[in-house]
Formats: sequence, structure tokens, C-alpha cells
Amino acid sequence: MKLKLCSNVIADGCTQDSGTFTQYAGPVYQKRGECGEATAIMKTSSGASTALIDAVRGATAC
Repeated sequence: MKLKLCSNVIADGCTQDSGTFTQYAGPVYQKRGECGEATAIMKTSSGASTALIDAVRGATAC
């Protein structure tokens, strides 16, 4: 699993949590800014080529 949160403030970059988890990845926190983008990826195993979840969403109201 991988959960990544990117701020609209370019200097802050992105924060992420990734690895082999049995329940969930995260939490990740946005340092500042009002708009953000969250990316979530989940596969059945680290070697899997197909993702069960592969999503990018707006993380906060802009």
C-alpha cells in the first residue's frame, strides 16, 4: 500500500507512507496550504503488477 499527500505549496513537497500493511497506510499530514492531492495505491502483494486501488483525489476543499 502507498498513501501520498502533496501540498499545493511546492516547497513543502509530498509526504507518504508506504509498505506492506495488513490494514491501512497512513496517516499522512499536509504541512500547510489549502489545496492538496492524495494518491492511494493498493496491490495484493508487493510483486503484483495490477493495483486493486489506484486513485488520485483532491484532499481538501480549495
